[in-house]
Amino acid sequence: MLTRYRVLYIAALAVVFIFSITAFLPDALAKQNKAPSIEEASAAIGKLDPSLKAISVSPTLMPDLWEIVVQLKTKQKVILYLNSAGTLVIQGSLIDIINRIDLTKARMENLNRVDFASIPVDNDLVLGNPSAKKKVVVFDDPD
Repeated sequence: MLTRYRVLYIAALAVVFIFSITAFLPDALAKQNKAPSIEEASAAIGKLDPSLKAISVSPTLMPDLWEIVVQLKTKQKVILYLNSAGTLVIQGSLIDIINRIDLTKARMENLNRVDFASIPVDNDLVLGNPSAKKKVVVFDDPD
């Protein structure tokens, strides 16, 4: 019986502690959750590899985590996640568990989309009807 009261006492202390902390959280989060500028993000990521340059900074669904779009030397765009302080970098997928969506994959598909009309067709090998409605493009690396 005595242990039951101890558990209730500890639970009550925990609730009081949590409510006392949350009274100060909005101010702390407002200061901490400031978006880094593109220059600040480039400087932070540049500590890992100086050739990486940030192109854009966007908020994520997580507080204090920012999506940084980085362009590689190969002109490919990748996504890194950076905290507001610029001290932590996450590379990988950000997944919405409730909707079962890989948010990083969806964003990468939009970033690296290639416009079909921008592909040069000067030296193409055409099989079939050149004026067909639907076309398939096959890329091959000769090396």
